[in-house]
Amino acid sequence: MNNEQLTASFNPFAANAFTGTVIRVSGASLKLVLCAGSRSGSQPTFCSSSVGDYIVVEHDDLALVGQISEISVSSEDVAPLPETSPESGKFPVCATAELLASVELSNGRVSPGVLAYPRIGAAAYNAHPLLVQMVVESRCSIDSGQEVLTLTVGRLHDQHQTVISITPEKLFGRHCAVVGSTGSGKSWSLARLIEGAAELKSKIILFDATGEYLNLERNVQHVLLGNNPKPAKGAREVAVPYFHLMESDLFAIFNPTGQSQAPKLRAAMKSLKLARLAPNLAPDGTIVKADRSKVQFEKEYRAHIAELEDPYASFDITKLARQIENECVNPQRSAVEPLVWGGHNSGDYSHCVPLVNRIQDIVASPNLASIFNPKDKRSLFNEIAAFYRDNACCVLRVCLKHLSFEYNSREILLNAIGRYLLEMARKEYFRKRPLLVVLDEAHQFLNARLQGQSSNFPLDSFALIAKEGRKYAITLCLATQRPRDIPEGVMSQMGTLIAHRLINADDRAVIEKAAAELDASTAAAIPSMPPGDAIVMGVDFPIPMSITVEPPTAKPDSRGPDYQGCWR
Repeated sequence: MNNEQLTASFNPFAANAFTGTVIRVSGASLKLVLCAGSRSGSQPTFCSSSVGDYIVVEHDDLALVGQISEISVSSEDVAPLPETSPESGKFPVCATAELLASVELSNGRVSPGVLAYPRIGAAAYNAHPLLVQMVVESRCSIDSGQEVLTLTVGRLHDQHQTVISITPEKLFGRHCAVVGSTGSGKSWSLARLIEGAAELKSKIILFDATGEYLNLERNVQHVLLGNNPKPAKGAREVAVPYFHLMESDLFAIFNPTGQSQAPKLRAAMKSLKLARLAPNLAPDGTIVKADRSKVQFEKEYRAHIAELEDPYASFDITKLARQIENECVNPQRSAVEPLVWGGHNSGDYSHCVPLVNRIQDIVASPNLASIFNPKDKRSLFNEIAAFYRDNACCVLRVCLKHLSFEYNSREILLNAIGRYLLEMARKEYFRKRPLLVVLDEAHQFLNARLQGQSSNFPLDSFALIAKEGRKYAITLCLATQRPRDIPEGVMSQMGTLIAHRLINADDRAVIEKAAAELDASTAAAIPSMPPGDAIVMGVDFPIPMSITVEPPTAKPDSRGPDYQGCWR
């Protein structure tokens, strides 16, 4: 857009928008003396400036856009100006503004920061709403003649309540994080984003950690994972069967300790895989080794080596505890019988008894039935594949409210699901229809490693999506009230940040570190923002913008306890 097209849409320097004069320039900070009327004497329409309003300063072929951060009554440096002389009857009102972006009038290009500094005495104008939209939405034109897909996010805090709509590329293209303390409006923002995307031909998988997004209706499928005694109407129960997990996932759940438990567990898994592939070795489903020949076992092992080395847990887990006992034998019967296993080794078995008991408890736990006793429930992995093929549905909500935290199963399952999505993405599965993965309460799933584990089990699948998912058309949208618990490598990949009120200083430090363009005055406002207000910033936005998020149609169920109603 050139200068003629810009002025045809609106005049950024209209006389009735004149608001003041530049009297001091200090880096990107300006001091203005505000007027009480327009330069031309016509009736002003935009001149009642207030904190948060956007201004535009004319400088050669540039329109310098800034935001008023402070207004005060002062006589310093303003006496010589006719706008504030006693004869004019106007009070010497001063304002401080921070320059945020530059618009090249010749082509309409928006650049973050200041390309050139204004001169003393330069005129400042209240920014036209279309210019503000143009800058904060980072568009190079207002009417390009081509329809652009956008999501209406909220309204600016200027005097015009300018509506802000952002393209999916800028919101989600480099990943997105929605952060905020409890009660700050974080859930509403996430619901607003999901609703807006669902109006387009999007593909979104929402992992709902607390079940608060059950009211989403438009183009949404609801499935639930876990032991829910009263599933919501219309929600299907799904499972993540253990045979869709890797052996490393089961190691993390069973958590073998000591020097002997891990080798015996690994050997038992291999033996049960072989028992499935060569039933002649295991008439009762397990392979007995005590005082038995190794010849047939090793022959079958070599014949099925590829299947046995497959990392997935394709065996009967109900027999795992018994097979561990079968593995507790001496390596050979005697020095002259190396091809025959020895007898039962009671020392090894005594070390494995805690592991055997733990496995029996975990496999029989009703809270983990969706893993170890899925029955006829459909696999979540199959559900995801079917959802992606369904052109009529845009959002798959996976409710995790009733998925148990026992034995770190929630974190491990989500890590396995993330790994599955990344494997699909690497096969170019999402190239024609990009997938957005939304993680609510992301701090529960993105810790660097599990706590209390005897071995190092990294929870890195979503971190890998954050680092390499863009090139495979899969991106993340994280929501958390504890950004300090998100690994630094993940937060640094978030191209867009939507920050609600954050009280904890460590949380704010993470946001300030992740958003280099966040200025001091904007950062200072984060602890005191009212519910529903947020600051949107990122690499695709020339300036951080403070907005009030549009309320979602289907409001999340994030209510706290009703003390007034229940304690009477």
